[in-house]
Amino acid sequence: MSLSFTGNAGERLSLDRNWVAIYQDEVVEGTETFNISYALGPLPGEGPLPPVPAGVKVAGPATGTIIDDDGSATVTIADASAIEGGAVTFTATVDKAVQGGVTVTPSFTDGTATGGTDYTESTTSITFAAAAGDTQTFTVATTEDAVEESDETFTVGLTVSGTTLVTATDTAVGTIVDDDGPASVTVTDVSAAEGGLLTFTVKLNQAVAKGLTVTPSFTDVTATKGTDYVENTAGIAFTGTAGETQSFTVRTTDDAEVEPDETFTVDLRVSDTQASVTATDGDDHERRRQRGGDDRGCLGGRGRSTRASGCGWPGAACGRRSLRRVAWL
Repeated sequence: MSLSFTGNAGERLSLDRNWVAIYQDEVVEGTETFNISYALGPLPGEGPLPPVPAGVKVAGPATGTIIDDDGSATVTIADASAIEGGAVTFTATVDKAVQGGVTVTPSFTDGTATGGTDYTESTTSITFAAAAGDTQTFTVATTEDAVEESDETFTVGLTVSGTTLVTATDTAVGTIVDDDGPASVTVTDVSAAEGGLLTFTVKLNQAVAKGLTVTPSFTDVTATKGTDYVENTAGIAFTGTAGETQSFTVRTTDDAEVEPDETFTVDLRVSDTQASVTATDGDDHERRRQRGGDDRGCLGGRGRSTRASGCGWPGAACGRRSLRRVAWL
């Protein structure tokens, strides 16, 4: 196409849409430009024009600018989880088409999970094609262990490279689901002579992350706290290793009464842990108490005592009078 000037000073002619057509699209692409150059004289195929006056020159070229109206694109990432030892698969999505595609790189921040111990960072770059709604996935390997612990988390962010037209401020939480089941603490049966110490051993069956505390509590059965025994409610700290044992003692009271074995129950309460830990509790321990000394006597079927010269009740058992066992039932 050509433009014809009449030759007046300051004369202007404009190019309309028939000269330059700009197309609408939905691609994030930034501002675009093109150049228009002019030449004096007729175009090929056009008839002859008057000669160009001497001294007339063409300035240029002119630059045309296309301002993009599609704004910026955004990359988002969704939360994901996996059972401990498996792979956490994250999905990232770009909401708009981007000219030339876009590349993002994951970054990781520890929550309750620790990089290099509980999971392995994957920092390989991810490239999206130009299509709107394009998705890409990447995986993060987690570490299997035998530690009872709460589910652990870490955070994934994305960094965009190569363009300022795409933002990626979204983050995702990766959850590592523990598969070790609840741990348990158990306490063993014990026995001791009246007036001595009952030493109870508490055992943790499997590792527990960051340890825990076990606190005994006491309930009378036939024994009476403060009279027959002294409560020990001090907390017992476990570091959390598998098979770990800790002990605590309960002092009993010596007296001169002939009486049957006596019992009380000890319950265990678990605290200071987010892990799932159960406690075996509520067991009875029994204390058989007889008059101390070296003289011989009998413990009859009615729970009465007499000297060695008189074992007169059916079922009476003669023997040295002594303090007997304390046991968990």
